[in-house]
Amino acid sequence: MPYQLNENEYTVMGGDCNTCVNLTTMSCTCRVFDIDKIPCIHAIAAAETIYPVPPESQWHNIPEEVRAIKVIEPDVKMFRGRPRLTRFPSQGEYIVKKYKCATCDQK
Repeated sequence: MPYQLNENEYTVMGGDCNTCVNLTTMSCTCRVFDIDKIPCIHAIAAAETIYPVPPESQWHNIPEEVRAIKVIEPDVKMFRGRPRLTRFPSQGEYIVKKYKCATCDQK
C-alpha cells in the first residue's frame, strides 16, 4: 500500500519490506528501478493510473511537442570481422569433440 510523502516520493509498504520510491529520479530502495530503469513492483504501486497505449491506427490527436521529439538510436559498438558463432565455454565446462571416420562415417 503506497503512502505519498510529497509530490514525487512514496513509501510502499507490503510484503517483506518497506521501500521508498522517487518517481522523478526513477529510484527505489530495492535498487531494481535504479539499475534496470524498468519500474519495479514498488514503483508500479506508487505510480498513478497507467493507461495502455492504443494501436497506432487509433492515434488521432498527437500534440506537436510529442511529434517534435526525435528518437536517437543507441550507440552500438560493432566489432570488425565476422561475428563469432560459437561461445567460449564457462569455467569447469568442457566440450567433447566427436570425430567421425572418413571412410565408414562412424563415430
